Amino acid sequence: MPITYNPFESEHGFKSTGFTVDDQGNITARSLSFTIAAEDETETDYAFSESGASQFRETGNDPDNPSLTLLRGVRYTIALTLSTLNFNISNEDGSALYNTGVSHTTTNNVTTTGAAAQGKSTGIVTFDVPIDAPAALRYTNSTGAPFGQIAISDPVITGNGSFNTLTVAGNMNALGADASIRLQPTGLGSVNISASTGSIEGLAITTPSITSTSGLIDLRPQDNPITLIARGSGIVTIDSGTVGSINNINIGNNVPATGSFSTLEATAGTLNGINIGATTPGTGAFTTASVTQSPTTTTGIANKRYVDENVTALAIALGS
Repeated sequence: MPITYNPFESEHGFKSTGFTVDDQGNITARSLSFTIAAEDETETDYAFSESGASQFRETGNDPDNPSLTLLRGVRYTIALTLSTLNFNISNEDGSALYNTGVSHTTTNNVTTTGAAAQGKSTGIVTFDVPIDAPAALRYTNSTGAPFGQIAISDPVITGNGSFNTLTVAGNMNALGADASIRLQPTGLGSVNISASTGSIEGLAITTPSITSTSGLIDLRPQDNPITLIARGSGIVTIDSGTVGSINNINIGNNVPATGSFSTLEATAGTLNGINIGATTPGTGAFTTASVTQSPTTTTGIANKRYVDENVTALAIALGS
C-alpha cells in the first residue's frame, strides 16, 4: 500500500505534516530529535582552569601558566573555574598586588573592585589595563606559585578614529606627510602644553599673551625684524631685573617720545632734537661738542666763535 503524506492534526492540539498523536498520548512519527537550549554563557577573553598538576591552564593553551600579552587602555575579562588555586594580579616580582583596574563579578552578579577583587577561584575577573601600567606584571596564586607572566604594551592604532578622551602616557608623534594637526576645543575648553624643555618651530602663533614664568623668551628670527606693537591704549614695557642692553636700536626714530635713563652712553651716531637734563640737570662729559647758536641766557653754553668775537671786541675796547 503506498504511503500518502498528508498533514495530520490530532484533537489533542498537535499539528504537523509528519506525525499523529492518539488520545493516550502515543506519538507516531518517522523520527524524533531533541534540542535543549544551552545555558547562557558570557564570552571572555581568557578562561583559566587547573591542570592535573595544580597549575594554571588557559583554555586553548597547552602549556601550563602561559604568558599573556595585554594592551594599555584595553579591558580584558578572565573566567575562573579553579579548585585549589586562586587568581591574583601582582607586580612583576610578585611582592605586591596590582589592584588598579581590577574587578571581580561572582556568578550571582556581585561585583568587587581593587584588593577585594583579588584571590578569586570562580566568577569573572575584569582587568581595565591602565594607560600607565608597567611593562610587566604577573598573575599568581596567593602563595606566590604557580604564576604566569603578563607583558603589557601600548596599542598601535592605524586609520581614522574618534575618541571622547585620548590620553597618551608616552611620546606622541604625528608625522603624516603634508598633514595638519588641529587642537580646537570648543566652549570653555583649553589647550595646555607643559614641558620642562622643548621647542615650537616653523609656526605663526597668534595669542593674546605669552608668559614665561621661569625661563627666557628668546626671539631670534633669521633675516626678519621683531615688531612689538601694543594696540589701542596698550604700552610696550621691557623691564629687566638686572642690567641689560639694547644694541643697534633707533629709539624714537619715527615718532619721538620721552625717556628716562640712569645712564645713557653713545659711542657713535647722533642724538638729534634732544633736551639733555632739561628737567633735572646733571653732569656730562663730551670729547667734542658743537654749539651752533649764541647763548641767550646767563647759563647758556657759548660756542668758540661767540667767545672769540667778544674777547676781540673787549680787547679793542680796553686797548689791550
